[in-house]
Amino acid sequence: MSATAKMFYVVQPFIKGKRGGLKAEQAIQAPSENAALLRAERMAGSKAGVLVFSQTGDPEMGDFDEPVFLASHGDVPSRD
Repeated sequence: MSATAKMFYVVQPFIKGKRGGLKAEQAIQAPSENAALLRAERMAGSKAGVLVFSQTGDPEMGDFDEPVFLASHGDVPSRD
């Protein structure tokens, strides 16, 4: 990872698709882990599911570590 790498906190909401499967909506970047967790809790009542994860990376280089899953609410895709 480069010296310009930074931590990203992401909230990924999901809705039910036309055929009943899950469809990812626009991911939302949060300024902190706590902000991401709070936003996910608020969204959980209006979405099929919500995932929260952090990821270290350098967007300029396109280099990212594996995501670290912090929380999930409702129906979310399998992470196997």
